[in-house]
Amino acid sequence: MSRWVSKRSGRAACLSLAAWAAFACLAAPNPAHAEEVTYYPGLDTYGTVMIEDSFPSQGDFDFNDMVVRYNIRVYKDASGKVFALVVRLYPSAYGATMWNGLAWELPLLASTPHLAKIHRQGEAPTVVTPVAGETDLVFVLLADVRDAFSDTSGGDIDPDEVINTDPNLPVRHGETIEFEVQFDPPLDFSIDSPFDLFAFRSGNYAHQIHLPQFGPTALAFEDPAIADLFGTEDDCSNQVCVAGDGSVVDNTGRWYVNNQGLPWAIDAAAEIQWPAEGKSLEQAYPQFVSWVESGGETHTDWYLHGDSEYLYNLLLPPAVPGLYPGAAWVLLGIVAGLGALRLRRSR
Repeated sequence: MSRWVSKRSGRAACLSLAAWAAFACLAAPNPAHAEEVTYYPGLDTYGTVMIEDSFPSQGDFDFNDMVVRYNIRVYKDASGKVFALVVRLYPSAYGATMWNGLAWELPLLASTPHLAKIHRQGEAPTVVTPVAGETDLVFVLLADVRDAFSDTSGGDIDPDEVINTDPNLPVRHGETIEFEVQFDPPLDFSIDSPFDLFAFRSGNYAHQIHLPQFGPTALAFEDPAIADLFGTEDDCSNQVCVAGDGSVVDNTGRWYVNNQGLPWAIDAAAEIQWPAEGKSLEQAYPQFVSWVESGGETHTDWYLHGDSEYLYNLLLPPAVPGLYPGAAWVLLGIVAGLGALRLRRSR
């Protein structure tokens, strides 16, 4: 687990700089109400979710079919209750030939009173309703992740183009998306990393891919066509398995994993690069398989030891919390605002 906790910090900056960069605080809950804000994986840092979308087939194991960077903030009041969650997403790569969306399942009943909204770059915030029929609170953050990318002029990208996985193709920029859900009254519940950010097939929501810690949503598991996929092809979810070398692998309680325990979805608590097109994750991060096979006991920093020969290394805009990619003028405005604020105070 990686996180950074702030107790009643950052309020003055967010409130005082509204004149210079109002939208930087637009989707954030009123910080004056927060006794504590916890950032995952940390303040001014992003985690990286990488998806191999060929479930139940292992596919090419390059984990660049969907790459999304995220930063999550948990707001608590003076009594320690959660009154808001905010996730900022930065889609970074899309090497899939299929269309996939991104959703978030929260460990709360679907009936939990809430207000949710999403803010996409260049658009006004819109209210979001949870997925109907789910037992828990599930929100679709992006119905089609490919739609979050554009070319340099802001236009659409060829539907057959892989995005930011082939170094011979142009770099495409993903838009920053911010999702917020507020609870009234605040809730006394525990939420911690990893978070259940999962992929689903556009047009077939029940065909999902989650991190191994999480099973399919209730709707997905109730779909016979989806439930029957588990245990077929390369999948060996929630059972004791025999690996190719004859060793026994206990996957009980783990989902979307093969007979070696290797997953279809990965969450790294850092902004990491992903394998280039045609390169496997095992080539790009040689310690990854050992980390999985050890049950996470060894090589816990596997994602810090990538082999650049196999990684996609073209420069992408950094995922900066509070800023949209390319909006350097906003950063300049904030700096100027801070200077003016200090000058007024010094007088």
